[in-house]
Amino acid sequence: MRLFIKELKLVSFKNHSSFSAKFCVGINCMSGPNGAGKTNVLDAIHYLVTGKSYFSFSDKQSIEYGKTMATIKGKFEYNHELDDVLVSLRTEKKKTIKVNGQLCKKLSELVGRYTCVLVTPSDISMVWGGSEERRNFMDRTICQSSKSYLHALNEYNKLLENRNRALKNMAGSQHFDPLLLSVYEKQMTGPALEIHGQRKAFFEELDELFQTIYRHISDDRDHIEIYYESELETKSIDQLFVENMERDRILERTTSGVHKDEMACNLADNHPLKKVGSQGQIKSFVISLKLASMQWLKNKTGKTPILMLDDVFEKLDDKRLNNVLAWIAANYSGQIFITDAFKDRLKDSVEGFDLEKKFFNIDL
Repeated sequence: MRLFIKELKLVSFKNHSSFSAKFCVGINCMSGPNGAGKTNVLDAIHYLVTGKSYFSFSDKQSIEYGKTMATIKGKFEYNHELDDVLVSLRTEKKKTIKVNGQLCKKLSELVGRYTCVLVTPSDISMVWGGSEERRNFMDRTICQSSKSYLHALNEYNKLLENRNRALKNMAGSQHFDPLLLSVYEKQMTGPALEIHGQRKAFFEELDELFQTIYRHISDDRDHIEIYYESELETKSIDQLFVENMERDRILERTTSGVHKDEMACNLADNHPLKKVGSQGQIKSFVISLKLASMQWLKNKTGKTPILMLDDVFEKLDDKRLNNVLAWIAANYSGQIFITDAFKDRLKDSVEGFDLEKKFFNIDL
């Protein structure tokens, strides 16, 4: 299904007081010095697709310093029709999102309409960071394909917050009320099972895609295994609540459930990639995982995601980088954004792509 962003306009978004650009359907290359705002342009596109920043937890952090409001406007061509999307951020109010002038009352009205995959230097945190980073990868990907997953995730997180608040209040009042906790637990069961089921299916389908891409990028020099780890693989959510009740009471938080799920990534003989992987292996792993998620989204939704590669030249040696670009040129036909500090290097890197190309210079 044809999907690409044609125009982008920013006002007071991060370091862009004012920015506008018209993009081509093929490869859009943005060059300029570090700190000029190339990555922020990609984050603005991510906002228009998902309703959220890729980097900032709070929307307020995306508003230009000293300003009280920021706007992101985009024009998409979607299934041969034009869509206007507007995201408005305010320091004192919740953000608003409009599609073709109609207010989105829920984020689910936007999420999944378009799809994108963003590859950035910070993605290395999926290996070096905690399990939350890897769950974020699962959630960002699956949410773009499934409104039921997004709904279950939102419901579970709200109930988890309520249960944790109740545990803290009980500790403060020194009155433990297991009946109140059971009310939250019963409500959490359905969403937890939905989340677990979709995450498990995601990894079963993702693995083959990942292995194929990783072998290509690494010239088949090594093998990395990825698999999904969840307490719900061996126990029911009810069992987990019962078994961990005393621990939850002492720690004043919910210590088990799908919010503790993990993605394991190991080299041969079950050696954790985090501990024994080389820089080249880790960077190849991250990019392969992102490209695999792009293929998965395309297979799942029928839409070719917008692919955004931020400073990819800083991640890999020349051999692995050439393998990445060769794979994309051979297997991807959607809209691409690539950023780099050097325009000439960008031009050289995209010569092998039989796609329309457009170059932008982003200055400080």
